[in-house]
Formats: sequence, structure tokens, C-alpha cells
Amino acid sequence: MIYNHRMEAICDAYSLVPGHERWGGIALAVSCPGDVVQMHPSLRPLEPAVRAHYDRCGLPVAETILWDDGYHALEAAGRDGISVSMFGNEVHRRCPDARWRTVVDRFQDKNAFVVWARGFGAPVPRTVCVPHGRDARNHGLAYPVFLKDAVSLAGLGIDRCMDELDLADAIRWRVDPFQIQEALPPGTAFLNAQYLGSDAGCDYVTTTRQILDGWSHRGNSWPEPVCVRKVTDPIAHELVRLGMRGIFGFDVAVAGYPDLTRVWVLECNPRWNGSSYFWFPAQKLGAKAWTGLVVSCPADFNSMDLGELEFRPASGEGIVLVDWTRTDSGSASVLVVGTPERQRDLLRGLSSRPGWALPAQTGAKTDQR
Repeated sequence: MIYNHRMEAICDAYSLVPGHERWGGIALAVSCPGDVVQMHPSLRPLEPAVRAHYDRCGLPVAETILWDDGYHALEAAGRDGISVSMFGNEVHRRCPDARWRTVVDRFQDKNAFVVWARGFGAPVPRTVCVPHGRDARNHGLAYPVFLKDAVSLAGLGIDRCMDELDLADAIRWRVDPFQIQEALPPGTAFLNAQYLGSDAGCDYVTTTRQILDGWSHRGNSWPEPVCVRKVTDPIAHELVRLGMRGIFGFDVAVAGYPDLTRVWVLECNPRWNGSSYFWFPAQKLGAKAWTGLVVSCPADFNSMDLGELEFRPASGEGIVLVDWTRTDSGSASVLVVGTPERQRDLLRGLSSRPGWALPAQTGAKTDQR
């Protein structure tokens, strides 16, 4: 398997962010021996320290790194031999699959997915899909409402509107399609259900709880006791029938948590999900419980020694640095493994170290969205 997880494949705006070319290195933690991982050459000086960290943690990863992240390297592998963050146009040019590309392009649009899911019979919140700002205030929903960009990720592009003035302000500068969604009941929890599509069919991967900071995705936790597969399985199988391949997932809201009194499907992520980058390393480590978080970290990679907090195979507990490609901007993703009590101890220890800081919300988000 050859991994090319360049993130601008997911969102064109990423190409405007300094350092975005480094982000694809996150694939190293999910890779396995025998794989090939494509990375930007600027990450090469960090490789020895990262490999030493993974060796101490007992995390098996690809031995071979191709220091060229061009999509041309995917051509020889073919569609079934590649792993990409999302099956975008550039990948499709090298490894053609018209059905996969069509379903990804269609369902990365929240409006298109909501309309399709409603017709499919899936439970979705009351949602008004708006191609532009005109007549948006005549939506017929009770306030508060949530305004969401039709194409976005990680909880970006969301505004909570308490009245018409809030809504008018939120749509003032929007020129792209968006949706207006009813507020869900207080105490609603948000989950992420992942699947794997292939020519052989659709396989369930896992369900995790989302950790949010406001409306922004900051991490996930597992195991998740609530099962939403009665809702998500039929949708996933239908998308695979339509051509979806590789890792994809759904964001799901659950009211009456944890008793599952009502479930809504919010959106489809026709790509690797944020939780994917925690789940696969955790599986390789045999983790029985974990929390994955995006945290603030020292900008100097050489000062990031985790010391006694680092994951140790003998104990099956500790912290693994999953995403180390953004450390120059003071951000990293960590996998915290252990019992819930041990996870809290590890996070307290991490936050006490100079330069490290946790998101404000480190539990399951139970709020309205």
C-alpha cells in the first residue's frame, strides 16, 4: 500500500495555509511495515526522532518513505494499492474510478447529502438548504438555528444564530451554498461512525465520540457504548453500492445520551475522518481505551520529549505522538492510551509541561449543534 495523505485534496483552502505541504506525514502513524508513505522533503530532518519515538512505543510503521509527495507516484500502484486522504480529481487522474470520484464529489456537499439522506429515509435534523443568501431568513425553523457551510470540515464554518439579526449577520459575507439546521435538544452527544468500502462490499470499522471545542473538532474517544449502526449501516452500504471506496464516515447526533432516545445523521465524510488517524494506531497498539486530542505543543520539536508520559508496551499505557507534522506551528495530535482514570492523569501530566496545552473541552461534547 502506498499512502499519500496530502490534505489539500480535502479542502482547497488548505493550500493557502503555510506549511500545509507537511501535513500528509500524519499517514506514517497509520501505515504498516511493507507500506510506502509519501512525504514532503521538509519533514526529512524529523524522521529519526519520530522513528525513535515509535520504536519505543512499539508502534509498527512503514520502513519506506518516499520523499516526494507528488500524485504521479500512485499510478503504478493502481486504485486498490493506494490510500489517500480523499479521492479527489488529482488522484482520479492517476488512478481512474469515475464512480468513486462521483460519489465523493456529491456527498462532500452537506446540502446534497441531507437531501439524498432524507429521500433515502435516514433521520436527519430539520434542515433548509440554501444555494445563496437570498430569502434565507424565511426558513420556517424556530430559533436558535445553526448556519453551516455546505462544504467544510472539522466544525469550521458553523454559526449559532439566536434570532434574525444573528442570521443576517452570519450570511452577510457568504457567497457559497450553506444550510440552516434546527438546534438539537440540550444534552445531545456527537459521534462518528466509520466504514471501509471495497469491491467486496462495506465493512463497519468503529464508532467514536467526538470531542469538540465550541463547534470545532478537537479529538475523539473510544470505546463508545452507544451503537448507531441500525441507522448508519444501511446508508453506508448504499454509498458503497453507489461507488464509495476506502475509509469514509458519518457524523451522528444522539439525544437522550447514553440511552439512545433519538438519532440523527448530520453529514457524510467521504474521506478519511479525523478519528481515523487515532483509531488505526490505537488498533496496532492493542489499546483497550483511548482519547485522541489536538493539543498545543512546543514549536521546537527537539524539546517535545514526553519522558515518563510516553506510551510503554509493557504497561499498555501512555501517550503517542500521532501527528507531528504541525509542531512548527505549535500544534500536535496525541493518542492517550489507558483507563479513563489513567488518561486523566496522563493529560494532567502533559498540560503541566512547558509549552503544552489541552483544548478547553476534553470530554464527549454534549451540546446543541
